[in-house]
Amino acid sequence: MHETEDFYELILNGEVDAFFELIRSFNMDFGTLKGMFLFGGIYDNMTPEGHEKMMAYDIGQTENEDAKKFVEDYRNWFENKDDVAYYVKKAHDSMNIEQNMSAAQYYIQKGLEIDSKNTPLKLYEIYIFLNYAEDEEGNPLIKAYLEIIDMMIENGIDRSELVAFARYLKAAAYYRLEEKEKSKTEMKKAIELMPEYQAVYEDYFGKND
Repeated sequence: MHETEDFYELILNGEVDAFFELIRSFNMDFGTLKGMFLFGGIYDNMTPEGHEKMMAYDIGQTENEDAKKFVEDYRNWFENKDDVAYYVKKAHDSMNIEQNMSAAQYYIQKGLEIDSKNTPLKLYEIYIFLNYAEDEEGNPLIKAYLEIIDMMIENGIDRSELVAFARYLKAAAYYRLEEKEKSKTEMKKAIELMPEYQAVYEDYFGKND
């Protein structure tokens, strides 16, 4: 019987087929393990031999879609791990396509380690706090994020869609603070830049408000 550590040993050494066979033998879903391996630093700790095997792995030799995606994701990470744009895209896709906020937080943190002033990542970080994180700190933390957003807007955001997103975040923050009129004002500013936010406005306040 394999020990849990075998999962790590196999994948760190690039034994893709054996790794997924072990998962199958335990009747486990790779999707439930993916976060554990990603956030546990598996990619960063791949052995030199494991890296070579991952790069040389013939995706066409397996019908296992999880194995294919895993190898492709590793290769994509290795080629782009020092590029903040990679983490911006991964964070965006994690939030908007996969609806995986834990993954988004991981990519945001890794990207900010490269560029601590990256505007999209900073806005994504605030978005996750306002929409998904438990507000154990209370309203003062929301107010602190409002100040950060204001500073970012005042200093200039170079893309209109990001300005609209920042306005939406301000609206969401005021909404949580129960300052309805301020929330409406910011949402309307977001709509001026991106009409798509009209649906969000109606979700917040109703069609006739």
